[in-house]
Parts: sequence; structure tokens; C-alpha cells
Amino acid sequence: MTNIRVRKIYLAIFFAVITIIAASCGPNGEGGGTSVSPATTTSLSADFNPDSGSSSGTVSLQKMSVTNDIVYLNIDIDNIYDVYGASIKLDYDSSKVKWVNTESHQDGNFLEKSVGQPFYAVALDGQAGEGRLVIGVSLLASETTVGGSGTLITIPFRVISKGSTSISLDSSILLDSTGEQISVSSWNGGTILGS
Repeated sequence: MTNIRVRKIYLAIFFAVITIIAASCGPNGEGGGTSVSPATTTSLSADFNPDSGSSSGTVSLQKMSVTNDIVYLNIDIDNIYDVYGASIKLDYDSSKVKWVNTESHQDGNFLEKSVGQPFYAVALDGQAGEGRLVIGVSLLASETTVGGSGTLITIPFRVISKGSTSISLDSSILLDSTGEQISVSSWNGGTILGS
């Protein structure tokens, strides 16, 4: 691996970590927002309708499971190769759903195909606050890239009121082994439903 390639990879990881740290600091250093405890009792139930199914060259939100008022969403990658890392931004209506950070995330199986342990970080966007979740995922410098299809990460959301909200993957990117952006044919979000 050339020195330039190694520097690009370290730079990509550095920016992903800085983005997550900044996201967790909120405006004026006030923190990354509030969380919702998983122990609350509710009469609401959650569901999710994807914008479309997974297809070749896409990154899509898909329902993994639902437990009462919590929906677990997979970020699935379908037929994309030379993936080294990702910066994902999930936008949603925070008056309808909340990220359940006490449930944390579940590592997916996609980057786990690599030799080492991937790095995962999830936080509320410090500038946007509630309503935008920032996710950074990366392999480490000496690891080989991965490709194919699988789940990048699973994120839990709690429905807090009746109705629906779209959840999108706008402003998200995948990075290859040189630190360059990978072309993705579509980023597919969906709709979280509360009833």
C-alpha cells in the first residue's frame, strides 16, 4: 500500500471520528441531544415501510424487527464492492420518533467480513440536534476492504406519537480503500409508522 493511500485512509477515519465527536457536542457544548429510555411503557406500536426493496448498487433502510413501540432498522448494502467505511446521516421528525441510544446499535455483518474489528460510532448531530442521527463506520488502516451485500448497522427508534415520519439517508457516503467516495445508485429510506 502506498504512503498516499495510507494517508488518505487515516484522513478518512480522522474526519469520521471528528464528525462523530462534533455531533455529540451540540450547540455551545450542550451535548448531542436527549435520549429516550427503553424502559418506558406505552400503548403505541411501531412499524416501518421501506421506500423500496434492496437492489444492486443500493444502500437501503430495511425493518429488522419490531418490539412494541421500537422499530429496529437495518442499513443494508446490496452489491457494492471495495467498501472501507461510511458516513451516514439519518434525518427524521423528532416529534414522531426518537433514537433509542440506550439500546445502542447492533453491528452489522457487512464490515465484519474483514479480518479485524470495524469501528462504529453513532450520535445525534450536534448542529441539527434531535432529528438527525450521524453514523460513522470504518475498517482500520491495515484491514482489507469488503464487498457484496449485508447489513452495515442496525439502529433502534421509538415511536413517541401517532402518525408517520419519513426517514432518509440524505448526505450519506461510502468510502473505498483509497478514501474516495463510492458511487451508489440510490439511497433508500422509508417511513416509520406509529399507531
